[in-house]
Amino acid sequence: MVPFLCFIESLTEALDANPVVPGRKIASRQLFHCRICFKTLSTARQAMHHELVHSGIRPFKCSFCEKVYAREDGRVRHERTHTGVKLYKCERCGESFTWYNTLRRHRDKCKVKVVP
Repeated sequence: MVPFLCFIESLTEALDANPVVPGRKIASRQLFHCRICFKTLSTARQAMHHELVHSGIRPFKCSFCEKVYAREDGRVRHERTHTGVKLYKCERCGESFTWYNTLRRHRDKCKVKVVP
């Protein structure tokens, strides 16, 4: 058997045998830990998505280049770099951005007054 497949099978068996590991509570909030590296995450969903990193499985390929992703949302977000789609618009000046984080940084610096 190919060593990579052995790793995937043993990883799958380990994950199936151990549900997402709940961690300690901080300020009434449950934390979760990755079952492989024990990284602390805020939700069980984040922990499950994080564990994909360890599997090495990346079934989502970019339609424009050779990049591959473990999650479809990663591929979709990446493909915006090729298409130029800008989903986020500043309500003050009207400038559009590909990434929400860029819009947020822009908002902090945007000096244009909101026009009613």
